[in-house]
Amino acid sequence: MHQSSPASASHLIAGVIQGLKKRRPAVFNIYTPCPVEHGLPDDWTQHSARLALESRAFPFLTYDPDAGPSVADCLTLDGNPSVDTAWPEYTLRYVDAEGAEQEMELPLTIADWAATEGRFKKHFKEIREPSDDLVPFHEFLALDAEGRDGKVPFIYTVAADRTLHRLRATIEMVRLAEERQQFWSELKEMAGVEQPASVREALVASLEAEFEAKAAALTLEYEQRVAELKATYPALVARKLAEGLLRSAGGQHLAAELMANMPASGPSLASALSTTEPAGATATLTASPAVSVAAPVARAAAAPAGPRLRGIRGPRHRGSGAASGRECHGGTDSRRR
Repeated sequence: MHQSSPASASHLIAGVIQGLKKRRPAVFNIYTPCPVEHGLPDDWTQHSARLALESRAFPFLTYDPDAGPSVADCLTLDGNPSVDTAWPEYTLRYVDAEGAEQEMELPLTIADWAATEGRFKKHFKEIREPSDDLVPFHEFLALDAEGRDGKVPFIYTVAADRTLHRLRATIEMVRLAEERQQFWSELKEMAGVEQPASVREALVASLEAEFEAKAAALTLEYEQRVAELKATYPALVARKLAEGLLRSAGGQHLAAELMANMPASGPSLASALSTTEPAGATATLTASPAVSVAAPVARAAAAPAGPRLRGIRGPRHRGSGAASGRECHGGTDSRRR
C-alpha cells in the first residue's frame, strides 16, 4: 500500500514502481488537488498538495508486508517533513503599516492549509478588530476544555498587498486538526517512531526499579567494605609502623621503647613484628619490657671469675665435645713445657 501525492514526484513514482513489482495486490492512494472542485488557482495543484502534506492533512506512508515480521518493519513514513514534531514550521513574510519587511516563524497547521482552498471558506472569517480573547490556532489546540472557554482561535494570512491579516477558525476546523493529529500520532507509533505513553511509563518504571536494585546492592557492598576496613585498619597501621621503625637506624631501640609505653589493651606491636623479623629479633623483642636488649651482655661482664683449673679433663663426649676436651688438654701440656 502506497500513499503519496504530486507534492513529491520521486516519492510517488518510486512507490508505484515498487508496488507494480510485487507478486501480490497493490493499493495506491494518490492525493490530487482539483482546482475547480477545491477552489484553487489553475497552477496551484502541486503547491496545494505540498500544503496538504506538511499540514498532516494527507501524510505520506508506505506499507510493505514483505519488509519484516512486525508492523513497524513494514510501515515507513519516509517523505514526511519534521516527523518528530506535531507540525512543521514555515516563515511568514509580510510588510507592516510603515511598509517595512517583516517575518515570523509559525507552525503550519491544517487550518493554514484549509484556508487556501475555497471549499473550506465558510470555516474562516476575517478579524478586523483586535481582542484579548484571540489565541493562535496551534496554541488553542494545546489548551484543555477549561482553558479554551471564551477564547477564539485564529491564523495569520497575507493579503495580495502583502499586509498581515487574521482569520478566525470555527470549532469544526479545531476538531479536524485534533483528528489529524491523533492519526499522525498513531502512524508514528505503528511505524516505531514514537512510543505510546503507556509503554513509556512502563519502561520508565522498569528502569527505575532496576536502578534502585543496583544502588541498593552497591550501598550494601560499600558498607561491608567500610566495616572490614574498620576491623583491619588498626593492625595494618601497627604493622606498617613497625616495619618502618625496623628499617630505620636504631629501630630496635625505638621499638622496645614503644613496647614499654604501649597500654595493655592496645594492638600488639610484638605480634606485628613477629611476622617480619628473624627468630633472634623475635626473641629479643618479645622479652619482658623491663629487660633491656643489652642485659645479657651486662650480666656476662659482671659475673665473677672463678679459679682456673688446669690439667683437669672433663668427661668424654662424642662429637664436638670430646674433640674440645682433647684440644684443651693439649694446650695445657704445651703451657707446662
